[in-house]
Amino acid sequence: MDTAKAILAERDEIIKQIEKYNSFLNSCGLGKDEPLVDQDGYPRGDVDVVGIRKARSDVARLQTDLKAVMARMEKALHEVHAATIPTGNVRSEENTNEQHSYVEREAFARVGDVKAGSPAAYAGLEIGDVLLIFGSVNASNFTGMADIATVVKNSIGKVVRVMVKRNETSTKLLPLKPGNWSGQGLLGCQIIPL
Repeated sequence: MDTAKAILAERDEIIKQIEKYNSFLNSCGLGKDEPLVDQDGYPRGDVDVVGIRKARSDVARLQTDLKAVMARMEKALHEVHAATIPTGNVRSEENTNEQHSYVEREAFARVGDVKAGSPAAYAGLEIGDVLLIFGSVNASNFTGMADIATVVKNSIGKVVRVMVKRNETSTKLLPLKPGNWSGQGLLGCQIIPL
């Protein structure tokens, strides 16, 4: 949890710096794309060309840094939430494995469709499954489908832990690996908020 807080502080600092540079660019009347040369191709004399080029360069670098920090944040949040998921086998409809107790979780979405051959199908998601956990997203922090989209976008090629309730009786922990496949999207399933 301390790691996540440290990463959050780092993210906030990067955002402050980006805002500072964007404020400077806006005060010059130039954004990220306006030309710094006049009609004849000479550097403009009415603006600080060197300062603007440096600010633009710094904004681009900071945005790249921000993406890396957000990826680290996602990983840290996965670890925090993984600590709350029970270890060992999760209660399932098959009684072949030893049963473990689990924390009752609230559902926030359901699976409406699963395409054959998709990452969702390979993970074992089925139509009608209700989502209890999707990576770092659960009922307490779910605000909309953008939350799930963010997890998917930041987890391409990585395993996302998905806990579903099936048939109102069994709970399964599934390893979903978002990525490109022969169909549309990165999951190959429809998720509908409850």
